[in-house]
Amino acid sequence: MPLVREHGAAVVALTIDEEGQARTAEWKVRVASRLVDDLVGTWGMDVGDILVDCLTFPIATGQEETRRDGLETIEAIRELKRRYPGVRTTLGVSNVSFGLNPAARIVLNSVFLHECVLAGLDSAIVHSAKILPMDRIPEEQRTVALDLVYDRRDGDYDPLVRFLELFEGVTAASAKATRAAELAALPLGRGCSVASSTARARAWTPISTRRSRASPPSTSSTRTSSQA
Repeated sequence: MPLVREHGAAVVALTIDEEGQARTAEWKVRVASRLVDDLVGTWGMDVGDILVDCLTFPIATGQEETRRDGLETIEAIRELKRRYPGVRTTLGVSNVSFGLNPAARIVLNSVFLHECVLAGLDSAIVHSAKILPMDRIPEEQRTVALDLVYDRRDGDYDPLVRFLELFEGVTAASAKATRAAELAALPLGRGCSVASSTARARAWTPISTRRSRASPPSTSSTRTSSQA
């Protein structure tokens, strides 16, 4: 932190404490609050130069303890932004879909990113070519992915089971070809809407990406990025 203060850098602060990586929204916010209060109070940082990574675990492992990890991350981002309106947030999005096949990961990552942005996410670590606007995702895939993120199990319905069924034997290439055919069949007005949505998605460059391109690689063990 003396080096950060000397050079006026921004920082990425991870929600990990003495007990490990925070899992629940309450735990994530508690750790984030400790970080923000210390960075501002002890080191004099501007709250806007702090990017809190609320972290997430894979939610498709089948293990009960991971089923709410995506939802807990979304709730943590929302509460953190409520408490500290000026703080920035970031997230490694693809962690949420680890273990799924590539086609399924594209859909789940895209849906999860969309929900995180609605909750207040400012930047993300993503493969931009593998993120789809919500209106480019088939309706059932989008619905089941949302049910999986929010852990909406009901009676005999398990969104994880259904999500795996939807992508059984589906490759990323075949899914892309199917979406391209569907897009080509859309009326002109709808096609323009999708094209516009796609352009907006491509134009949005995460804060962390912009900064990393402008800054030389850091040799410090502290994860920092230069101020915009």
